[in-house]
Amino acid sequence: MAYPKEHRADGRAGGCAAVDGGMTRRAVLAGAAAAVGSMLAAPARAQAASAVEELPETMETSAEFNGPYTAWAGYASTARHSIASGAVPVKSPASPEVAWTAGLAAPTDALVLRQSGQKAMLYVLAGASIERRDAATGDLLGAAELPAPACAGAQPVFAEASLAVVLETGQVAVFDEELAPAWVSAAPALPAGAASWGMSSQVVSLGGALHAALVALDASGAALGIELFSLAGIDGSLFWSARLPVGAGAPASPAPRLIAAGEGLLLLDGGSTARLVDIASGEVSDEIMLAGAIEGRIAECGTGLSVEPLAAASWTVGDASGSVSLLRAVDGRLELGGTSALAAAGAPWRLLPFAPAVARGHAYFWARRTGDPVDAAVCLDVALDRIGAGEVGEPVGGELPTPAAPLLAVVCGASDAVVTLYAVAASGAVAAIEGVDGADAACAASELWNPSGAIPRTEPLVNRDGTLFLATAPSNGSKGGLLTALAPDEARSAATPVGGSEGIDTLGSALAGITLPNGAGVGVGALFLAATFGLYAFIRNRGGRQRRDEGVDEWREQHGEDDGDDLDRGPGAAW
Repeated sequence: MAYPKEHRADGRAGGCAAVDGGMTRRAVLAGAAAAVGSMLAAPARAQAASAVEELPETMETSAEFNGPYTAWAGYASTARHSIASGAVPVKSPASPEVAWTAGLAAPTDALVLRQSGQKAMLYVLAGASIERRDAATGDLLGAAELPAPACAGAQPVFAEASLAVVLETGQVAVFDEELAPAWVSAAPALPAGAASWGMSSQVVSLGGALHAALVALDASGAALGIELFSLAGIDGSLFWSARLPVGAGAPASPAPRLIAAGEGLLLLDGGSTARLVDIASGEVSDEIMLAGAIEGRIAECGTGLSVEPLAAASWTVGDASGSVSLLRAVDGRLELGGTSALAAAGAPWRLLPFAPAVARGHAYFWARRTGDPVDAAVCLDVALDRIGAGEVGEPVGGELPTPAAPLLAVVCGASDAVVTLYAVAASGAVAAIEGVDGADAACAASELWNPSGAIPRTEPLVNRDGTLFLATAPSNGSKGGLLTALAPDEARSAATPVGGSEGIDTLGSALAGITLPNGAGVGVGALFLAATFGLYAFIRNRGGRQRRDEGVDEWREQHGEDDGDDLDRGPGAAW
């Protein structure tokens, strides 16, 4: 029996006929399958197509912006490259509605956010323990006891996928995302004359190492100096340590700040001195002195700004003298890019000791006029491109209650992005100053939430969906604490490019509606396999493979196991 003409696979007949250019339909379909597979595996965009056209190029290419989302007090990993550089991008502003609350056995010392798959986890440091909660519901998912209580001022920080926190013993304890212990470093020796460690900086992950600074105190509580050390990120072994004197003008109880500055570390102790430290040796490579004590009034200027002097690593710094400066780290040296006094239409302004919020080329400081009541303050808007060119500072939002934390800047929207500042008062009330972009100095603040009998314990945190997290303690001195999550205002949601990890997990979760314990969508594998095998079956059948298989089976039934090499199939024929 001759092999049926329609079952030939020689490119001349059957369902696998060649298309123009000599490419077979099977090749075309295979190419289409590869393209669909690429689209499935590619990260899904978090914004509408109309918003993409408005994005700076850095937002499309930044691994930080599109990587796993992390946030702790004063920092969110997507803020640097957001639509308003420096502000945390959110899909919706916060609403007065409470999404959930959770009681704690001890007052909260710090909060950290970490995205895991499609879930965001909220890590809560309270006393000598740290908890892991579902940020969407507040459910407790795990907890770990620290080897010792956290150091005063300690802020847990994610270094890659590990959570690091400084202990009051001077050790650094590291956990994985599920709070399984990874390692604890050796306790550093106290300097001569020191009785204990005081406040610590947050951990800085740079160059494969973890860096931190501790203040050494004598028996009376006076600061003797600063211990700076570098640990191997993999096991906590000591790379180097350095002992530095407290800088000029530092307060009696310094609160050290350690900031990544290119390939170095920027060290501040609350005084008027800023020091640049070499990460390879711990030696001070340069230092600069401002007109007054800094006391935490420093924030990164952000990237993507049009201001030419801010091309290098740069910060806006306020000091106790009433001046605002641009501080830059260039080629291993520190320099001032300009200094301006605060505009004084009446009594001089005095900057409160809080870090400014920076968004879209503006820094927002808490300030109060000399002689004003201590129970009120204002938000002072400083345009970064005006520093060094004259007096700066315009009040925005009107008079507000005395603050308990730095301002938190968020941005919602794309081409019409709106910057909002969240202000937390010492009474626990939360206010929102909307439309802050430097163009409308008359924008007013509105009260968002006002609990009774509660005082703030930490700086507020915001998730990418707009949920605002607040930690409070009873004002009557009772033990325990309370976590409160204010729900996002879905009615005001916008197609904001929020970054973070949004790839095939998002697609699978959306279709399946179910998530695995690690946060990944259960539909991911099923979706991918179903699409792959569906395309394979389509290609196979459209290419005539099923008919050819039937013809081969029929021929072998009639001719046994002879492979048919002597069959005359004509020129160019192939199986």
